[in-house]
Amino acid sequence: MWRADVITFCITISRKTNYKKVGNHYGKKGLCKRFDGKLISVEKVNDPMFAQKMMGDGVAFISESGEVVSPCDGTVSTVFKTNHAIGLISDDGVQVLIHIGLDTVKENRKRFKSHVKDGAKIKRGQKLITFDIKYLESRGYDMAIPMIILNMDTVSDMEYAAEGIVTTESGALSYKLR
Repeated sequence: MWRADVITFCITISRKTNYKKVGNHYGKKGLCKRFDGKLISVEKVNDPMFAQKMMGDGVAFISESGEVVSPCDGTVSTVFKTNHAIGLISDDGVQVLIHIGLDTVKENRKRFKSHVKDGAKIKRGQKLITFDIKYLESRGYDMAIPMIILNMDTVSDMEYAAEGIVTTESGALSYKLR
């Protein structure tokens, strides 16, 4: 069934790698980039699983704050036991994975703290996970934070936001629900 609802995920994604500014549009909802830092193309992430969009499409961020907050209203589907990643389901049914750093799973919860549990109802802007970014960088981890839409069959017409410095309310991704 086709739905004409348009969602803005404060991440802007496009299969064409067509970066542009994404603003607030009447009737749009979505995911926002929810931490201060830099927005980069998911294709620039140094992990083929993300860069080649094997799990889905999205964008990535480089955090300056060591904090990840919810990009949408929805539900926590899973907090990985190592607290380095979290799965969300937006109120519109879009499945989102936020993965903090590359290979940071090796730290096994060390320097990561989850502020939510599986099944928790969440609001946009709610703190999800904090992490010690200085420690992780000192250990040599690539701190790119991919934010990926997993159920790509439910969205269309995705566009990316422009790469560069962003704030917690910057638009990052827009799309339509099918």
